[in-house]
Amino acid sequence: MKRILSMLLAVMMLVGLVPTAVLASESGGAEKSPWSGKSAVFVGDSITAGSGTTKIYYEYLKEALGFGSVTAMGVAGSCISNGSDYGDSNSPLIGRYKTIPSASYIQIFMGTNDFGHATPIGAQEDTQSTTFYGALNTIIPYLLEAHKNSKIVFVTPLHRNKQSSGNTSAYDNVSNKSGHTLEDYVEVLKEVCDKYGVTVIDLYTECTLDPTDAETCTIYMPDGLHPNSAGHEVIAGIMESHIRAITPPEKAPEPETELIHGNKFTSSINQYQQNRASSRINLYLEAGTKITLKNPEIFQWACTKTDGETSSNNLGYFPDSSWSDKETAVVEANGWVGFVFKYRNETQVFDLTKPLSDYITIETPHSHTYTTVVTTPTCTDQGYTTYTCACGESYVNDYVDATGHSYV
Repeated sequence: MKRILSMLLAVMMLVGLVPTAVLASESGGAEKSPWSGKSAVFVGDSITAGSGTTKIYYEYLKEALGFGSVTAMGVAGSCISNGSDYGDSNSPLIGRYKTIPSASYIQIFMGTNDFGHATPIGAQEDTQSTTFYGALNTIIPYLLEAHKNSKIVFVTPLHRNKQSSGNTSAYDNVSNKSGHTLEDYVEVLKEVCDKYGVTVIDLYTECTLDPTDAETCTIYMPDGLHPNSAGHEVIAGIMESHIRAITPPEKAPEPETELIHGNKFTSSINQYQQNRASSRINLYLEAGTKITLKNPEIFQWACTKTDGETSSNNLGYFPDSSWSDKETAVVEANGWVGFVFKYRNETQVFDLTKPLSDYITIETPHSHTYTTVVTTPTCTDQGYTTYTCACGESYVNDYVDATGHSYV
């Protein structure tokens, strides 16, 4: 059945059709999104980091649902627990969940690497970071308490057809070296979310992309694990239908930090996402404004032109080749400017609670404010006004002709 449905999806894509939910929203929106203008955070692994695609699911969702801002926190290879064979080396969620910023909608799409890298499942009441149960039992209660004005949603992994750690068979119904199938992790994720009353979008059940089908792989997920842009469009359509049915929180959460971690931070799965940060809110600066990087021996940076106040994807699309070693930059024209930073030491972690002013100083162009001294004309000398600014700049203007002699 899965293969039949996958074939139908393939035919739909080939003739120019797209998932109904996406098509409806892009066509001018017979149905207005309740999430229009709301903020969203998407946390995940390499799928959220954009491996193997030119367009990521959350970009389709932003277009379809009208999110006002999107923060992406995708880390290639990231697990939920730190008990996998990666340990802490790939920024597991258990090590970064407290850095998730507030937003109206927070979505976590993870778990496939816990299966692929053999995270122990553990026991139902575990709170150990090294088990799947334990990590979820730690992370979810914290998120619910820290983000009371957010809607938190977990997404189950997709089916996969890619080599799992320690296995000779590649498909997800084969047990990993901890003795569990991918479905075991999916069921635990759904169980723990149900215990805490957290919504789950079950892609494992609902998404009909079958990675064992050669044609499906060719069109949607060439490596059997990472969807391409067509695959991302399919999963975005499923996500959209669920998100539209969710009522946004009444009170929009205020941003907690001026900096955020970005998405697609590196092509290497062994680097830390946390060593890079982006400004959450861009600044409108006048031409001539001088910006200076503090501690250039520790950081690299760049200033980037943006289209508006909020552009949280700056870091995600910032090329590694463009990091600057210059200490200062001068704004060439009035407009919005965003900032990206990274530690020269790849193992350093940004403290997102620090303000932007801890990293840069901004000197606006000096606007002269003059005091005037009037020199009155005499019989033989012109009168004039001297204009002097506190910075020392001065000039003379407003000349008045000499009065000439007036004899009596």
